[in-house]
This record gives sequence, structure tokens and C-alpha cells, in this order.
Amino acid sequence: MKKTSTQAFEIFYDGKFLIVETREDNVEIQREDVIESFHASVNIAEGKKYLLLSLPKKHSTISIPAQREAFTKEKFQYVIAHTTVIQSYAQRIIVNFMLKFHSMPRPWLIVSNKEKAIEWLNKEWEKYMASTESPILYK
Repeated sequence: MKKTSTQAFEIFYDGKFLIVETREDNVEIQREDVIESFHASVNIAEGKKYLLLSLPKKHSTISIPAQREAFTKEKFQYVIAHTTVIQSYAQRIIVNFMLKFHSMPRPWLIVSNKEKAIEWLNKEWEKYMASTESPILYK
């Protein structure tokens, strides 16, 4: 599994899953963090499409400018499906708010544990593979 880091995130890629985990707890993700993590993600995945698993720490949040940046079409061009594992009621409120005000260009599920997230992402992978003529060449 490949690994890279940004100021705010640890990013892992195994050829299918891109896992983005906040490095510290009790941090607010800023717009610059979103931009930096996007470039790091594209680099580590070598421009291939992936299943995105977001793992924020329990007390981490995201600023409104970062939310706007995270939901640009550009940020989802390599994402097949996205799951966020939330660990607190505050995170659930923030993510639900984001989903109500931002158009989702890809399937996205909010869950409370990593196992459910991976199970759902694998189902989305199967759908993607079935609908793609050349799934190995994701570009």
C-alpha cells in the first residue's frame, strides 16, 4: 500500500481504495488542506479512479470554504464512490448540512464504522466494473 502525507491528512492507496485520514483530532480542515490533499491523492493514485474512504478523527470539522472547495467537480473526477465514517453527532450534522447544500457528483454514503464503509464501497466498485468496458484503464 502506498502512503503519503499532507499537513492535515495521511493518505493511503492500494490500487482500488484511497483512504484519507485526518492526522490530528480537534482540527478544522481548511480550503488549502482540501486543495493539497486533492493533488496528493491524484499523485499517489497516478491519475486513476478510486473508491474514496474519508476517516475524520472524532473532533475534526471542516470550514465552509473547505466544504465549497471539496465539492467542486474537479475534486470528484477520479472518485467512483465516496464514504465518510463519522464518529460524532457534530460530524453527522456537518456532513448532513454539506449534503443538503452541495450537489453530489458521485455516490456518497455516511456510516458509523469502517467495515460498513468498505462493504458499501466494494458494492459500488462492482457496479462500476460492470458498467466499464476497460476497467483496468480507469482514465
